[in-house]
This record gives sequence, structure tokens and C-alpha cells, in this order.
Amino acid sequence: MHILYDEGLNIDFGLLNYLHPFDGCKFRKVRRMLADLPSASFQTPPPALELARLQAHMGARHAAQCTQKEYILRALELPALPLPFSWIDRKILLPMRRACAATLYAAQGALQGQSYWNLAGGYHHASALNSEGFCVYNDIYTALQELRGAGSLGQQQRVLLIDVDAHHGNGNAEAFETDRSVFILDQFNSQIYPYGERSRQRLDLAVPLRSGVDGGDYLRALDQALAQLPAQHASRPFALAFVIAGSDVLESDPLGGMALTIQDCIAREERIWRCLHCMQVPAVWLGGGGYGKQSAQTIAGALRALYRLEQEVAGARSLERL
Repeated sequence: MHILYDEGLNIDFGLLNYLHPFDGCKFRKVRRMLADLPSASFQTPPPALELARLQAHMGARHAAQCTQKEYILRALELPALPLPFSWIDRKILLPMRRACAATLYAAQGALQGQSYWNLAGGYHHASALNSEGFCVYNDIYTALQELRGAGSLGQQQRVLLIDVDAHHGNGNAEAFETDRSVFILDQFNSQIYPYGERSRQRLDLAVPLRSGVDGGDYLRALDQALAQLPAQHASRPFALAFVIAGSDVLESDPLGGMALTIQDCIAREERIWRCLHCMQVPAVWLGGGGYGKQSAQTIAGALRALYRLEQEVAGARSLERL
């Protein structure tokens, strides 16, 4: 698995970081925690996607709103700030456009059989028509439109989207409302934002859970959902998968309302990895949400675990060739 990281993915606006619970610099922390991994595991994503390129995949009204300060601050869940829009664009939106470029780059690589983890991205509350929930651009939707437009992915080729962020991915559900080539498995806390029923009805495999769910119940529910995917793949193969691996399911997270430990999250990622490996579906892993102090540690732990799994598989293959 290739890990995509660049300093430009971090959202760092100094003292104003305290206005939002999201730790915009946690990607830097993850990189430091994984300093002992082989340097070949890390890749630098391409430069940010141009705003016009992102706007091409939005509705006209939404495209215009993405340049309006009041609209952006509302989507970012920030108060009215006496700062120019250019500052907000440079400090917050540019890193998000870089994350979108990383997601597209990872998806291109996945179609060649490689798996990637983009430390940022997973903006699942944004759709083609709206920005909300600290998600301005929908990186998965944009990536798929770009791939299809370039002919790299057929219009009817099937894509798997596994969303295990604590929050329901309403933006993805709305973006792919009529696109049934995208199969969405969404496991989420049904008692927190977002509450809309329409987007939940779009899910192909919904796994709604209660607030306070612990790791045991969470992982059992996940196992039951993942067990249904091989039959789906056999009937109509998935060309690639996206995994939104939000760490906001942690008990220490102030927004997710769940009660998982770091080890529970690592076990979650291992289960998903094994499922995808058995189906031989390359994946793009995305950071998603994560607002507690343990988020970076959890992501780093998961990446170490997946690195070990890949090394075990590579070792077993080498033995088979002997």
C-alpha cells in the first residue's frame, strides 16, 4: 500500500485552529509516527486540482457558491471571521483541493492494481449540489467523474464504496443517487448528524448503529456486512473500492458518539483489508473524520497493521514460488 502525504495536505491556520475540533495538522503527526516505515511506502501526491476542474462536476449554483465566503464558512462550521476569502482559500480550501488531487491520483493507481491510503480526503458530506459538514468538495465523486471522462473507467464498471466513518455519508449518497454502478456500504451512528432519511434510503447496504456502541457490537455488525460483498463481487465485479476510514468512531472522539478503542479501529481496517484482498479489489483508503486526540495514533496504528498484512502476503507468495 502506498501512503500519500505532503505537507500541503495539512490545514494549519494558527490560533484559529481552536475554532474547530478537527485537527488539521494530524497528517503531519501520522507521518512522523511512521518515520521508520520504508521510504518507498510514501508517495507525494500531485498538485492541487484547479477550482475550475472541481466546479465542472458541480451544479451551477453550487459552483458559484464555492467562491462565496459566507457559504464556505457555513459549510466549514466556522463563525463569521473578519478575514479575507483569499486567506480562507489558501489556508483551508487549497489543502482540500490537494486532497482531491490525491484521491484522483490514488484512484488512477488503483485501476492499475495498486492500493493507496490518502491521509486526507473522504469528504462524504459534500455532494455535487452542496457543501456541508466541513466538506466543501466531494473528492470521490470528482475522481470518478474524471476517470470516466478520460475513459479510464467505463460508465458501467462497478465501484465499491465502504464508509465506516461515524457519520452517514449523505453527500456521497446524494451524489450517486441515480448512479447504481456505485455500491455503497455505510456503517454509521444513526442518532447523530446528518439526519436526512432520503440519503439513507440510497444506501445499498446500510448498517445503522446506536450511540455508545462498543467495539464488539460494532465489529460484529461490520463482519455481517462485509460477508455480503463477495456475492456482490461475483455477480458483477468491482473495478476498485474506496474506503472512508474515519477515526471518529473512537470513544475519545467528541463528535462520533461511539465507544471504540484504538485496537477496535485497527481490527476494523484489518477486516476490510482482508475482505478486499480476498476479492482482489484494489482500494483507495481515505482519512475521513476524526476529531479526538487519538486520531493520528489510530491512523498510524492501522497503517502499520496493514503494512504487516501486506508483508505477510508477499512472504507467503515468495514461499509458494520456491
